[in-house]
Amino acid sequence: MGCALLAAAYLGISVSEFSVHRSEVLLVVLLAAGGFGLGTSFATLIGHVMSGVPALYAPDISGVTSTVTQISGAIAVVGFGGLYLAYASRPGLSFATHSFAITTLALSVTALVSTIIAYVSTHSHKLTRSNVNVFEADS
Repeated sequence: MGCALLAAAYLGISVSEFSVHRSEVLLVVLLAAGGFGLGTSFATLIGHVMSGVPALYAPDISGVTSTVTQISGAIAVVGFGGLYLAYASRPGLSFATHSFAITTLALSVTALVSTIIAYVSTHSHKLTRSNVNVFEADS
């Protein structure tokens, strides 16, 4: 649900930036809604990942999750920042605004794909004791 809220917020920002009537109040509200969606989805998905691992491996999965989060965040900054700069290559407010609208549209699509992936990964099957044994320590 949080990823969907984030996708909707990004889409709303993109649509408002493409329009001729821009509202700073609407931008702030949509950014707040998107931040709430991001926070709820992140916390929920981390909880889901941690619940699927035996307590013995909790420190390991926590470290891997933190590392993957940092690396993927850096890659996203490069990708979306590059997209923004590609469209804002000429000076002027109209180019910057258009570039921001395109970038938030791309962020919206990315968040929508994340929504689908999160839904499928949390609803496709439930972990059972038999398929968790891969993680069990040899004793």
